[in-house]
Amino acid sequence: KLKKVPLYTSVDEKDAVALQVFPNPANDRVTFRCSTCTVRSTILIFDVSGRIIRSFDLGDNYEGQVLWDTRHERSGMYFYQLWQNNQKVSAGKVVVQH
Repeated sequence: KLKKVPLYTSVDEKDAVALQVFPNPANDRVTFRCSTCTVRSTILIFDVSGRIIRSFDLGDNYEGQVLWDTRHERSGMYFYQLWQNNQKVSAGKVVVQH
């Protein structure tokens, strides 16, 4: 029996429940959808040098999505992390192509 696999971008399957990231690769925007952010949550986005270029504070009990406007970012690879209660719970990478 085949199981339908959702299109998640995350470190492992358990993290996929918390954060969906799409499209990947992206052109003008990236959507971060958080379905289980029931505690203090923050999304950090890093460039390839490790510098934080964006941060989205989701607060407590957040369920929804955040759009990252990538139209003014350089084409290349970026990394994201989802932090909850001062612990990294998910991480991955996104490619921006213009």
